[in-house]
Amino acid sequence: MSRFMPFGPALVLLAGGAAAAADLPVTAAPPPEPAMLAPTPIAFNWTGFYVGAHGGWGFGQAPFVDGAVAGGQVGVNWQKDAFVVGAEGDGSWVDWQGTDAVGSVRLRGGLAFDRFFIYATGGVAFKSFDDVGWVVGTGAQFALTRHWTLGAEYIYYEFDRGASDGFRARVSYHFGVPNSPTLSFLGSGGPMPTAMTSPTSVAFNWTGFYVGAHGGWGFADGAGLSDGFEAGGQTGVNTQYGRFVLGIEVDGGFVDWGPGHHGVGSVRGRVGYAFNRFLPYVTGGMGIEDSVGWTVGAGVDYALTDHWSVGVDYLHHDFIGGDRADVIRGRVNYLFNTVAGL
Repeated sequence: MSRFMPFGPALVLLAGGAAAAADLPVTAAPPPEPAMLAPTPIAFNWTGFYVGAHGGWGFGQAPFVDGAVAGGQVGVNWQKDAFVVGAEGDGSWVDWQGTDAVGSVRLRGGLAFDRFFIYATGGVAFKSFDDVGWVVGTGAQFALTRHWTLGAEYIYYEFDRGASDGFRARVSYHFGVPNSPTLSFLGSGGPMPTAMTSPTSVAFNWTGFYVGAHGGWGFADGAGLSDGFEAGGQTGVNTQYGRFVLGIEVDGGFVDWGPGHHGVGSVRGRVGYAFNRFLPYVTGGMGIEDSVGWTVGAGVDYALTDHWSVGVDYLHHDFIGGDRADVIRGRVNYLFNTVAGL
């Protein structure tokens, strides 16, 4: 008898098992998980009541003079898809010499890109309760949180005796979508959504707050002005909607543009189109030097890491009194990006 005889049945079973295994279908390995995932925020809801405050500068026409503006506003919005309509009333103390108070009752209408809202407005204006006229304007707001928004707007007033146009910054507290059945015409009810949807593969997300510093050179023109350097800082907030990036930025810096000219700043909106970590943009808003004026420009930012970006921008300032400056500067920012609940 062969000494391998006891192992015969076992060899037959192994051979049969191998043959059966060869007939089984081959199962492919599962695909790898996406390398980078970022949450997509649920769209912000602008429906509801709000109250707030504003301040800025008016450029008067006779008998008015240029001067400050400060006051408050109250209003209500209703949002349907991307469209937002509403009504707003405001009152302001003004330092225009020809009057010391203005107010208005206006309609507003615009488009919402998630937390960024662009609108036009117009209605009836009042001057010191002794003259009635009309008012038109345009503006933009950004929702910083569930309830707080920051914005900037241009407003033009015209009365029988005087006219003025100007820029003003504004902050508002929004009470959210009403739960009351009597106010159901304003929305579906319930609180504003703050949760996040399922993850979406992205390369880089520019949404969030940022702070940074800049430095460069100004080519200045005006009485007593000369070319010189500028250095300072900036802070802002972005929201990304697909590839479009919308935001607001505030900056200020020290300048060496001649005796008596030691500071410059601006409050600007920004609109860009993101190519992954590369963000070109245009910008514009109110400029501030010894007087106020307007500022426009363009630039580009590049995200070196998830939180650090570098860039370069060009700004043109034009101020009351004829002072002008063209500034080219480099910039670096720290990004508090992709904040949950922002």
